[in-house]
Amino acid sequence: MKKLLFTFLLLFSLSSFAQEEFPKLTEIVTDNANIFSPSELQQLKTKLTNFETETTNQVVVLTVKNLGGYTIERFANLTFNQNKLGQKEYDNGLLIVFSDFDRKVRIEVGRGLEPYITDALSSRIIRNTMIPEFKNENYFTGINIATDEVIHYLENPEAIKEFEASLEEEKQRDKRI
Repeated sequence: MKKLLFTFLLLFSLSSFAQEEFPKLTEIVTDNANIFSPSELQQLKTKLTNFETETTNQVVVLTVKNLGGYTIERFANLTFNQNKLGQKEYDNGLLIVFSDFDRKVRIEVGRGLEPYITDALSSRIIRNTMIPEFKNENYFTGINIATDEVIHYLENPEAIKEFEASLEEEKQRDKRI
């Protein structure tokens, strides 16, 4: 009887863990942290919807109040996967997550866009564009410019080559110092 009860409890806890819900993204911009004005929200939605219509690449923005104890990487990955962003056959989705309370941001990229929006490029967009704006509480500006940059790189593969060349120059310069 004890073994049966233990097995039941174990299976129940595992199934409830696996069933954990992350935000359901029914719109291209979901502002659960309420950091955007209505006009800012509409501006982002229009831009990202137009981009998706033109290219089929899906760039989605999610703001949350907090991460519920998860790391930003885990939260973004689980949210991305649960919502199946992008087209299934191309895995061409991209998710920008910002947590207001935790002051964390992440760009999660589907496999189909990884050759374009690399970890290094995502890190640079976060570090050089988003974080400076967020420090001044300009959340919309930081996210809006970041989406502009993502769109620019996805529409202009030459820009990615220029970015990679600048990274290589930085590495060489750092070696000399």
